[in-house]
Amino acid sequence: MTNSYKIVFKGELLEGFENENVIANLVAISKMDKARAEKLLQVQKPTILKKGLDKAAAEKLAKALTKAGLQVSVVSYDTTAKKNKPASEGVHHPPKVQAAPKEVEKAENPYAAPSADLGVKKEVGGDWLDTPQKVSASKGWKWISSAAKLFFGAPLKWLAMGIIAAVISFPVLLIPVIGSLIYYIPVMIFAGGFMIAAQQQMEGNSLEIKYIFSGFSQNRNQLALVGLLYVIGMFVIGLVSAIMFLVTFGSGFLPLLMGEAPDPEIMAGSLDNMMTFVIIILVATGLTIPMVMALWFSAPLVSLGNRKALQALKQSFQACVKNILPFLVYGLAFLVIGVIFMAAFSALMGIFTYLMADGGSMLLFFLPVVFMMFLGLPLILISGLSVYVGFLDIFSNSTAH
Repeated sequence: MTNSYKIVFKGELLEGFENENVIANLVAISKMDKARAEKLLQVQKPTILKKGLDKAAAEKLAKALTKAGLQVSVVSYDTTAKKNKPASEGVHHPPKVQAAPKEVEKAENPYAAPSADLGVKKEVGGDWLDTPQKVSASKGWKWISSAAKLFFGAPLKWLAMGIIAAVISFPVLLIPVIGSLIYYIPVMIFAGGFMIAAQQQMEGNSLEIKYIFSGFSQNRNQLALVGLLYVIGMFVIGLVSAIMFLVTFGSGFLPLLMGEAPDPEIMAGSLDNMMTFVIIILVATGLTIPMVMALWFSAPLVSLGNRKALQALKQSFQACVKNILPFLVYGLAFLVIGVIFMAAFSALMGIFTYLMADGGSMLLFFLPVVFMMFLGLPLILISGLSVYVGFLDIFSNSTAH
């Protein structure tokens, strides 16, 4: 008896997945285009996706499709039974599982055998843990060094993606009153695309600039909700801080809270109680840090781990709490890098100011700004990639990375 295995799509999605997310996942991991993915999901009954596989190949393919959001099963069947059975015997055959649409079964099949023609280019996300794990303190530096390797693997493409995201997001800040509040919503959506791009590169796939827009098609609503929840949280913290200032120091600080110059005389009298002022600042900082911790890994948790917004914020906070030491190393490393960067920038400003005083061109004044842009932007992108690398260390069940 010879057994082969087939992959059967049960016609349903896994809990927590939406059609648009699964379609985006299938497009990302296979040769299937959006139209074919949509047609597959319309077949709401058991459908054979691939047959004639050995057990290992079937399990590997099933794992990839499960992470994409499909409910699939691996079914064993005897390939010799039909061949050896006399044709004259009356045999009751069980109902056949409906065959897949031609678009799925044709030669350019994204679900071909893994050893040869499997169209699955990568598995969506990884074998992500439901609970963050604790890692060693030395990982804090590794997050930065590994992120730098990712960036310098395709620097021009990363720079292009960063500039595109900045150019599209920045105008939101110019919207009166609400601009600074809603800014984090498009930023989080782009952050999701940024994480997907990093995952593609880590998996050995060619990095494409279009990945920066992946967050708009994959878990867009949850990414936007993360940004909205963060904005609400920061607004509440700001409101509490403002009330504390007003209650403690009176109306003299109201212009300051509105971004205007306060009355110097009122300020002088109010600042007699400097300790209270410091306490209020510390309270505001103490409330802000947990918000940042909750936001830190939320983009990869949503875009790669398919978490809901609240679940992502919770797990991100837990991950940061469990890994205080690596974050301490990480923060100190970036502090040193920042000091070196600012020292170099200040030195250049001094040199060019001296040259301008000697009759140099006004263009010299803009060179430090250009320097800051072309060195500062890579540092910002590397810090973003370090979030992805840290996410791999803390949430991945695989040591392969």
